[in-house]
Amino acid sequence: MDISKTETKSPLLLSLQHLKKKDLKSSTEILGITDSQAQEIDFINRMMALEEGLNLLFSGHHSQSVLLLRKAIPLINITNDEEAKILVPTLANFAEGIAFLLQGNAHDAVKLLRISSDEIQRLNFFIPGMKKSLLSFKAAAELAVARTHMNIGDIPEVEATFGKVIQIHEELLSILDETNIEDFPLFNEVFGTRLEISLVFMRFDLEALDFDSLINRVDFTKHNLEKLSNFIEKTPESPIKIALEIVQTLYVIFEIYSRIGKNIIIERLPLKKTEMEELLIADKKIFEARQKANNAGDRGKMFLYTINQLKRLNNSFFTIGKVQKNDFGRMSGLIALGALILQVIIVHLTIRPTGNAAILFFLGEIIVSLIAGYGYEALKFKPLLKLYSDSIRKKSNGKKNDA
Repeated sequence: MDISKTETKSPLLLSLQHLKKKDLKSSTEILGITDSQAQEIDFINRMMALEEGLNLLFSGHHSQSVLLLRKAIPLINITNDEEAKILVPTLANFAEGIAFLLQGNAHDAVKLLRISSDEIQRLNFFIPGMKKSLLSFKAAAELAVARTHMNIGDIPEVEATFGKVIQIHEELLSILDETNIEDFPLFNEVFGTRLEISLVFMRFDLEALDFDSLINRVDFTKHNLEKLSNFIEKTPESPIKIALEIVQTLYVIFEIYSRIGKNIIIERLPLKKTEMEELLIADKKIFEARQKANNAGDRGKMFLYTINQLKRLNNSFFTIGKVQKNDFGRMSGLIALGALILQVIIVHLTIRPTGNAAILFFLGEIIVSLIAGYGYEALKFKPLLKLYSDSIRKKSNGKKNDA
């Protein structure tokens, strides 16, 4: 947004427009500034800082705009534009608050991202047509509040505040145009934030092992994922785009976990081949997400904790699934029982042992069935193996003495 070309009734912005036309006299007169004041306050440099700061702010470069907007405040304070004296510091606070938010510093962001309905109306008058940006800022403020509640584990407040974010976004969507490329960043913000909110609660579901809720949330969120994917494809490369791609990647990982987690953790079933393949895909996605987070600057840092936790969880899923496959579970027990029954039938229909021989045959059948059922884990029955081998040795020695 080129602020100097914006249609406005604001004395400050009208002054800026005259200055861009190199009409310094009209520019200072509009603001009620004398020549001596203009020279003392370095009028031109501060006005240029204001323009650059506003343009950076509305193009999404929040942290870079802060110092420029604050540089303009001493000039604003000596003008006759009373609205500007309120609104420029408000915009500077917002710029800094958004920068804190993107760095994951929700606590400091909350203090700066407060705005009343009256201030919204004033800002809209200050720069007509900026309602979209105002709603975006207001949603960001609520998002910062939600993050603060999240940091202290106040889940009901997190849910309530996220609800406010969604309401603001509904109002924003009502004035956005899908055919207007300038609105694409705001579409990305809306659907990216909705997806990120869902990921927060997916993580809660996963930590609580509430896989039914996780499955429902994954299904409910798919619409936002599809919408976000459509707009990301048309978005130029930037740290924000990378962050949105991380959100997409994390959704895919949670989708995989929603299908696998219930089976191996709640149902205690071993991993299937297809599930192991999906976990390998999840592991690859986690690696991709970490690489993108490292390339997204401050915006990417906020994802690293979740990414690291998912990596640990993915490893645990492999371990749990593998243990289920080798543990003394249902399948190995059935194999052992089947092997035992088959051996008993064969031995007693052919050899027909009696007395001590029958006992030894029965011990042998148990041992073979354990090996069939548990494989290497049968070594846990080493005392039983020793008893069997000692009995065989005594029987062999007895035959030699008789001879």
